[in-house]
Formats: sequence, C-alpha cells, structure tokens
Amino acid sequence: GDSWDVSTGWLSVDDHCTAWHGVGCGSFSGKIDLLNLDENNVQGSLPSELGSLENLTMLKLFDNNIIGAIPIEIYSLSNIQFIDVENNSLTGHLFPEQLYTAKSLTVLRMSYNNFLHGSLSPQIKELTNLRQLWINNNDVTGLIPEELGTVTTLESIFMTQNKLQGSIPDSIGNLTRLKKID
Repeated sequence: GDSWDVSTGWLSVDDHCTAWHGVGCGSFSGKIDLLNLDENNVQGSLPSELGSLENLTMLKLFDNNIIGAIPIEIYSLSNIQFIDVENNSLTGHLFPEQLYTAKSLTVLRMSYNNFLHGSLSPQIKELTNLRQLWINNNDVTGLIPEELGTVTTLESIFMTQNKLQGSIPDSIGNLTRLKKID
C-alpha cells in the first residue's frame, strides 16, 4: 500500500516469495505461509481473500491502522497457527463460530482493539493447541467458561480491561503450563 512504512515489492510483478516485504513462503511448496506486516502503517480493512492463502501459518499485523472485522475465512485455514492483530481498530465479533475450528491455532493475540466484542464460548475447549490467548482491552462480556481450564496447552492468558463478569473458574488450576494470567 501507498501509506505503508515499508512496501518493497508489493506493487511490482516480482516474485512474492523473495521480493515482497513481509511475505514468507514454504521452501518446498513455494506458497505463502507467512504474512508479517507488524508496525507498518497498514490501513483499511482485511480482505476475505486472506482465506485463500491455504498454506498460511502466521498472520502478524500488530500495531497498524486496520479497521473493520476480522475475516472469518482466516479461521478456516487448516495450517493457521499464529494470529496477531493487536493494537489496531478492529470491530465485530471476537469469537465467531469459525474460530473454534482453527485446530492448529497456538497463538491468538487480539488485545487493544477496544471495539471487538463477544463472549468466550465453552467451545474454547476445541482449541487444544492454544498457548497464548490475549484478548485484553476489548469489549468482551459474560463469564469465563469452565472449559477454558481444559485447554492444558495454555501458557498465557490476558483478559483485563473487558466487561467480564463472575469469578475465575476453578478449572484454571488445571492449567499446569500457565505462566502468566492477567
């Protein structure tokens, strides 16, 4: 994009795997598996076409000026492991049903968007590889589900500055790998 701090190769016909800033490709497949445009002044909304990057494992868009909803197609990517869209101006539902189908997801960082809303579903137990759940400084409501304590891979949970109700479930004590909770 024209407003990006670094846009090397993006407006060219050069090979996207070697010439485009922030793009990485699998060494065998030659297909995009990494999109890293952290702190790059990316503006506008995320296109649903991100869901067609079938080999994408990492989506890193931390600290930009992205608006609108997170395309649900991203959660349908069978290889997606790492999503970091912290510190943007995203809106919409933080926990769509499609999120819980992202079985390979290990990192979900969506903090500091202020306008993402919704509540954690008991379906969180489906994300059995999740290590980081960072959703602080949004508009998350409701109770923390007991099922969160069954995601035994969790190492850090950040949920402050939301509108959560009730107490922390006792099941959180089952998370033996948990190092940070806020």
